[in-house]
Amino acid sequence: MPNYSVFTNKPEELKVQMFGSDLSTPIAVNNDGKIFIKSVEDTVNITGTITATDLDIRNLINTQDSVQIYGTDGTTNKPILTDTDGKIVISSTGVLSVQATDLDIRNLNNTQDNILIYGLSDSGNTAISTTATGDININHNGRKFFELSLLNVTTGDDYQYTDFIDVSNYSTYSFYVKNTGTTNAADIVLQISPTTNAGDTIDLLLLASLPAGDKDVLVPNKFLRYIRLGYKSTVSLLPTTLDIYFQAHV
Repeated sequence: MPNYSVFTNKPEELKVQMFGSDLSTPIAVNNDGKIFIKSVEDTVNITGTITATDLDIRNLINTQDSVQIYGTDGTTNKPILTDTDGKIVISSTGVLSVQATDLDIRNLNNTQDNILIYGLSDSGNTAISTTATGDININHNGRKFFELSLLNVTTGDDYQYTDFIDVSNYSTYSFYVKNTGTTNAADIVLQISPTTNAGDTIDLLLLASLPAGDKDVLVPNKFLRYIRLGYKSTVSLLPTTLDIYFQAHV
């Protein structure tokens, strides 16, 4: 009751209305005296400026939130289109045609451009090295070497021969013969041939009567593709033993 003083010993009989900024509307309460709060699902009109920090309520979740990315066609902003797998859909509005003449930008210039030439080494592809004057650095590896040995062979009354050896890839080659016997001598013959047919051989060098314990080297002074060594006892029924080595390098 406005502008009237009220005196009572019973507070439950005293009622007071509370008003908000709208003086014609009292604050609403329910039967329990609890103040009604307007639901956030209703429309709330706010006038004025609101200042807030960390205004986000929660992290966005792809199952219930979405953010669209827009592009422009030059006139209107439009969302980027994806297919059902989420891949961006790209469409062509025509055939792309490129016409060019002398497409290279400029000629290469040794003062500012370079092309490296690579070779394969044990550690992988390696650029070929040059000196300060442009000469290629060359590392000479050791020559390839080949060796064949027949040890402790026994001579007989007739010539026996080693297998034919193809010497076409060798620059230098020779036979070393040592008579390892203690008494008897041996005859040695070096033969060359254009084939591996025994009938085509030519006796090139003859080492007659190599004494026991002696040794010698036979080096051919003529070339045919194949070479072999023959050996026999100098005196019939008096054999000896030989060590024979063939050595060559490219």
